[in-house]
This record gives sequence, structure tokens and C-alpha cells, in this order.
Amino acid sequence: MPSETLVVIDEAYLEFNTDPEAPDALALAADYPNVAVLRTFSKAYGLAGLRIGYAVAPVEVATALRKAATPFGVSDLAQQAAIASLDAFDELQERVDSLVVERDRVRAALLEQGWTIPATQANFVWFPLGDAALDCCCRSRKGVDRSTVCRGGRARHDWRAGGQRPPHPRGVRLPR
Repeated sequence: MPSETLVVIDEAYLEFNTDPEAPDALALAADYPNVAVLRTFSKAYGLAGLRIGYAVAPVEVATALRKAATPFGVSDLAQQAAIASLDAFDELQERVDSLVVERDRVRAALLEQGWTIPATQANFVWFPLGDAALDCCCRSRKGVDRSTVCRGGRARHDWRAGGQRPPHPRGVRLPR
């Protein structure tokens, strides 16, 4: 990678990663001046609605981020919640451990049934149904968000309703 190219490592699912071979992104950022690390309080900390996270980045990148950031983009409530969550590490770890156990149990059960389920280090199991993903949602009627309308056994997405983004076209993300 050329040294003038910024490498951004998104660690949104860091707390759920149990892979001992996973790289240490903060060490990479310390070793390479073109590496920035993004982290969020949205996933493991459960603060998704508050839209708060942070970057560990070279000074030039951090300065540029500050210039481009929305003024007062993080509320006082979000800041207080993030700080409080840092003091609740034991509760966080208990929640993450429980979710990882369930994630691994669900994946193992699907593998046992003969499904091809990719390994995951996130807080969800990816169920790659390909072109059958939307039809599967319509048949089960579970996990279909408000923007999905099922008619005649097929899914139709009305992106204007609720402003939801389209689901991944090659799979289904099963809610927990």
C-alpha cells in the first residue's frame, strides 16, 4: 500500500471478535502513519440511536475530520452515555459473551442442517440465500422490515416508506 494512501480500519464489531489471529488495529495505527481506526459505541455498547464513535488517526486526518464534522453532531446525552458505558465494562463483557455464544450456537445449528454459513466475528449470522433471500423473508414474514411489502409470495421494496435502505441483495441478516 502506498504510504500516501489512507488505510481506514472499521472496528465496529471489535468486541465480538474472538479470532486470536485478528490484527491489532491500534498497533497498526501506531506503526503506520497512514492508518486510521474507527470505533463505535453502536454495536456492543448498545448506543446505536445516539450515533457516537471515535477515530484514532494521524493528526492531519483528525484535523480534516473535525473540519468536515457537523457542528454539535454528538449530543451531550450521547457523550454522557458513552462515558458511562466505559465504566460498565463487566456488564458489556457479559452481554458480548452471551451474544457470541448464541451467534456460534445458531451458526452451528445451521451448519448441522446442511446450510453453508460463513464464519462471523460480528454480532450476527450471515445467512446467504442468494436470489431466494427476499422470497424466504416473505414466506416466513419474520424479520421483514417496514419497507418490505410482500405480495403474491414475492417481496417488493417501497424505499419511500420509512426511508429504509434496501437489504443486501444476496442474503438475509437475521434479527436476534
